[in-house]
Amino acid sequence: MDYINIWGIAALAGVACLGFFFLLTRRVSSLFVRTLLRCLGAVWILLPAPVPNYPGNYAPAFVVWVFEGVLQSDGEPLLSIQILLWSSLAVVGLVVFWYLIFGRHQKATRVQEQDAQAAAPPQQQPQQQPLQQPQPQRTKRVTEPSVTG
Repeated sequence: MDYINIWGIAALAGVACLGFFFLLTRRVSSLFVRTLLRCLGAVWILLPAPVPNYPGNYAPAFVVWVFEGVLQSDGEPLLSIQILLWSSLAVVGLVVFWYLIFGRHQKATRVQEQDAQAAAPPQQQPQQQPLQQPQPQRTKRVTEPSVTG
């Protein structure tokens, strides 16, 4: 099989795995944590690393790490580990930087909107009449004439 075709299949499988990972992380409540996990997942799935003992050939870095570090007794996983480590640190740095710049902007915008709403004169609401409790119906007391003798 052609090398380009194999990478195409690997990229499609990686995107499918990434889509599944997006579904798994959709319930993470923190936008920052969810974005960080998704970006790290994309890097770990799609980042290439050179395959030891096969010059000029590349494979996903985590696959090289697993095969060289876990499945082979004399494997060389160091380069793939370094690639994953440095790229993961770069992604964390970029996401934190992005959050510091744009997260503060969004937060400041929300605070400004809340301040504007608080400073605006209150809109007059139609006053509701207080609920009146129904009055009990009074019944006529019928008295029978007393017969005294």
